[in-house]
Amino acid sequence: MELKSKINIAVLSDFLNFNNNIDKLFSTLKVKIVCYTFVDKLDQIKNIIDSNKYDLLIINKSSYSVEEIETLSKYDYGLLGVIVIVDAYFKYDLLFKNVINGIITVRRPVTVNKFIEIVKVTLLSQKKKNKDNMEEIRIIDFAKVLLIINKKLNEDDAHKYLERYSMELRINLCKASKNIISYYLKEMENIKYEY
Repeated sequence: MELKSKINIAVLSDFLNFNNNIDKLFSTLKVKIVCYTFVDKLDQIKNIIDSNKYDLLIINKSSYSVEEIETLSKYDYGLLGVIVIVDAYFKYDLLFKNVINGIITVRRPVTVNKFIEIVKVTLLSQKKKNKDNMEEIRIIDFAKVLLIINKKLNEDDAHKYLERYSMELRINLCKASKNIISYYLKEMENIKYEY
C-alpha cells in the first residue's frame, strides 16, 4: 500500500534538534510535507484534533507529568495518527494502554530508520481506518511498532510476521497482535498489562 503523496504534520517537541531535522527525517518517505505546525503546549493539541486537517501528530517532550499523560489519554484522535516519544525509563502504563485510543508510544532512544518505519505504520493504517474496525487496526499497528523496535523489522516484514504468527496459532490478526503487545510490555517493565 502506498503512502499519501502529501501529508500534514503537527509536531510538539522541546528538542530543538528534532524540530530542526524533521525535514531530513521525512525525506526518505518520498512524500511532500504540506504543513508543519510546531506547538509548545499540550493544551494546543485539542485545536489540532478539532481542525481535522492533519495526518500525523508527533509529541516528543523531554518529560511528561501525570496530568499531561491523563489529558493525552482522554482525547478522541479520530483518524489522526499519533506518535508519542518517551524516555526509556517511562513507566506510565496508561499511555501504553492507550493504543486503542490512537496513541502509539515509542521509547527513546529510537534510531532514524526505526522511527521512519513507525511513521509508515501510522500513515499507512489511515487508509484502512473506519469506525467499524479502528480499534483492531490500532492494536495491530502497535504490535507492528513493537516488532519494528524489538525484532529490527521494517513495516512490511512486521506485517508478515504478524500474519505468520496468527496462522500458526490459528487466531485472528487482532488476537495475535494483543499477544505480542502483552509479551513485549511485560518484558519491558514486568507490569501486568491487560487488554
